[in-house]
Amino acid sequence: EIQLQLGDDTQFENLLSAMQSGQEGLRQEALDGLLEKREVVDYAMGTNNLSHFLQHASQAVESLLVENFASAEESKDAGALPSSKDMSSAFQQDAWHVAGVGGFSEHPLMTGRTPSWVCCNPSQGSTILTICNELPGQLSSDKLAGKAVLLVWDAASPDYPVNVLVGDGNPTCASFSPNQNFIVFAGTEDGNLLVWDLREARTAQTIELAEELGLHCPVRFAAYSTRSMAVTTTQIHTSRIVSVAPMPSLAASRGQLSFQIASSDDRGLVSFWLLSELTQAETETVFDLGIQIGSSIRLVRSRSLSIWGSMDVVPRPPGRKGGPGQPLDLDTLSMDMLLDSLGPGPTVQGLNFYPGDANQFLVHAGDGRILHRSRFGNAGPPREFVCGPNSVPAPITACAFSPFLNECFVVGCADGVRLYRTTCAAPLLTWDTQDAVCEVRWSPNRPCVFFGMTTLGEFITWDLSQDDRKPLLTHSLSNEFKTSAPAAPSFCVVAGPSKLPVVAITVAGTTAIRSLAPALCRALPDEEKLLLSLIDSALS
Repeated sequence: EIQLQLGDDTQFENLLSAMQSGQEGLRQEALDGLLEKREVVDYAMGTNNLSHFLQHASQAVESLLVENFASAEESKDAGALPSSKDMSSAFQQDAWHVAGVGGFSEHPLMTGRTPSWVCCNPSQGSTILTICNELPGQLSSDKLAGKAVLLVWDAASPDYPVNVLVGDGNPTCASFSPNQNFIVFAGTEDGNLLVWDLREARTAQTIELAEELGLHCPVRFAAYSTRSMAVTTTQIHTSRIVSVAPMPSLAASRGQLSFQIASSDDRGLVSFWLLSELTQAETETVFDLGIQIGSSIRLVRSRSLSIWGSMDVVPRPPGRKGGPGQPLDLDTLSMDMLLDSLGPGPTVQGLNFYPGDANQFLVHAGDGRILHRSRFGNAGPPREFVCGPNSVPAPITACAFSPFLNECFVVGCADGVRLYRTTCAAPLLTWDTQDAVCEVRWSPNRPCVFFGMTTLGEFITWDLSQDDRKPLLTHSLSNEFKTSAPAAPSFCVVAGPSKLPVVAITVAGTTAIRSLAPALCRALPDEEKLLLSLIDSALS
């Protein structure tokens, strides 16, 4: 507003310099020389208004500068940018930025604990979450010994965690809420679900605990836990939860917090939950042992089903005598019958929903099959995806749908990676790897690019626009990290400070972040059409 009144940029700069000098004489001299109308002088002299405006505008200006810098970097060499086939590495020249290297990596809380899982926040891409489990036989000596510990990081400044989350049990998987950045939920080794609300105010107990642990960030206890649920039927998890994920929803919730999540255990039981926020009046009347003190978050199980439905015959576990097993009906089946049919497990490795479809989902079976299931009605063909006529079935370890072409997905397995289309039971393309692939992720920017990680720490990049017969690049993490860790490596692709994607990994007890090469961040013209054309040609 001041600049509009003064007109010239030079005059505006002179006025600001005079006002910031604090010398009344210079300020008045500048105003007398520039302004003729007293009402403009009175407005410009409103230093309180100016200070208030600059304080609130600084954050927006900083964000715009970051975006302008990223745009300048993109346009600077847009015409001469080398294609991905000319690259020697999937990463930029900068080194790995180890999370907590500023002092937290040596914190006593990390003694006896190691990162074993990493995921990103879909609604706020720069936020990442790591699970830090206690190492076998190395029980930590702090006050959180035997407790679940999860760390929330900001990818833009990962020197120290933003939050430390505490709960009961040994977490195996975790995720953020689909549209909010303040809800975190996790599944545990013994079949429980934990939910944290990052909005909750710090209590005297958590402040005291943070001081005792020497932490400079908030410590938060779980807002809800299913541990108190009585396990009397076959509709509650009693074994390791292998997947917990928000269910797709086309309509954003309005008003109070409310969304659905699904959890799957390694025996094939899938439970669907409604997460909601109670009003003040409801918190005083609702009796639920899972709600923790001071929390208003509640989980309600809406339905449970077995992936071995009435149309499927449950495979008899190895070593058990008799026929192929019996179809499962959770309404009439007792827990003993369920365990006798399924055995100790594991028979299931994970679960993925179809993008934008809360009814259909894929289940990764331990025998190498990918099962197509639905919450209601018939899932439709194909009921299962196979590994190909000339391939030996290998356990499925990971799955990722394309964010650009919803009917396209890749899976990682013990012997390689496969590309599927939801309408075809056989893989369209197959790539063999020397080691088992433990994680796959699709690029958030490039429709033809996806990534994989092997158990020995090889980060593999595929670019179908360049070569659909073999991976484009393979980067061995053993050069930077000791990859012989007890937990398999894990990674996710998140938005960096300049909104260009970075890779966050957990490997060898370390969480690290590194920027992707520019050629893997900027889509080619009509790249989605190129991917669709490639898939159509593979089907023909």
